[in-house]
Amino acid sequence: MTQKRNDQRINYISECLLEIHGTRYFGLLENISTTGASIEMLGVSPSNIHRGDMCTLTTLLLSPVKYSCIILRADSTQIALQFVDS
Repeated sequence: MTQKRNDQRINYISECLLEIHGTRYFGLLENISTTGASIEMLGVSPSNIHRGDMCTLTTLLLSPVKYSCIILRADSTQIALQFVDS
């Protein structure tokens, strides 16, 4: 069953860094909400990134912000994240 999104996504393009299993990946934050974000990976096909992997997202909003996340979806070069309490 797919969980329905209850919050509004805000389109916000910003460079970001995903750290997954100790490896850093660069991407673009495409949109963000109170519960998650969508990332476009730069130069990397996320074949070794899987649903359920824990990661850290660092992005520049008004100032640098770091989120603990879980991978919800990894397709081609798109990754969907859900924020988790750290």
